[in-house]
Amino acid sequence: MDRRWNWYWIVPLILAPILFAITQNAIYLWVGFGAGVLLLWLFRHLALPPHLHNAVKLYRRGQLEAAQAAATQAINKSPDRWETYHTRSLINFGLSDLAGAEKDARQAVSLKPTVSTGHIALGQALYWQARYEEAQAAYKEAIRHQAREGLNHFYLIMTQYRLGQFEDVAITAPFALKLGINNPSFMLLAYYYLLDSLERLNRPDEAAAALEQLKQHEMGLEPFQDDLASVSGFPALPALRQDVRAIASRLATA
Repeated sequence: MDRRWNWYWIVPLILAPILFAITQNAIYLWVGFGAGVLLLWLFRHLALPPHLHNAVKLYRRGQLEAAQAAATQAINKSPDRWETYHTRSLINFGLSDLAGAEKDARQAVSLKPTVSTGHIALGQALYWQARYEEAQAAYKEAIRHQAREGLNHFYLIMTQYRLGQFEDVAITAPFALKLGINNPSFMLLAYYYLLDSLERLNRPDEAAAALEQLKQHEMGLEPFQDDLASVSGFPALPALRQDVRAIASRLATA
């Protein structure tokens, strides 16, 4: 790929925090990054079906049902384009249709397996169904294609912790935080997973340092609690809510 296109990755990296600032919902931060990558590909592939342009426009306006219909029209017109399925996967996730999001993400990945955001979309659809091993495999594929994106490693941490892979968390979390996650709630969760993993591994000095970092990122707790309170129906929610309650308890006694 022409190295000049590397500069265009600033589009998704900027769009993700903008979407978070507008919605104040950290759970959907990945949607902002995915949408940003989608816009990048739209610039690179100008001859896209008209319905797909309309679907993206409606999606950005929050008109998800209309966007879904437009994306379906785009798929019918151009069933060989990965962007059409990726777009509808994001829309389906926004509509809490995890099965639909998974199906479209799988199709997008099969058509364009080298794009990391497709694997992230698949991983998210699987994670929120509490299918953690499958989600982890998808996140690893995303990292294989884009290893320098901190969010990709953060999502991997979420599955590692849930699967009890505490030694892996102790390795992945510092690397993800070094790359940058750029979301207060996600950073808080990453430090909590690191702290708890280090304590389970009987590494008290490192755990103490992680606790200090956890306290420094306390500002991410309240928005995270609000985000989780506004969502329902996802199988992975109870475990994640328990994690957030544990974070609140640790901060209260720290």
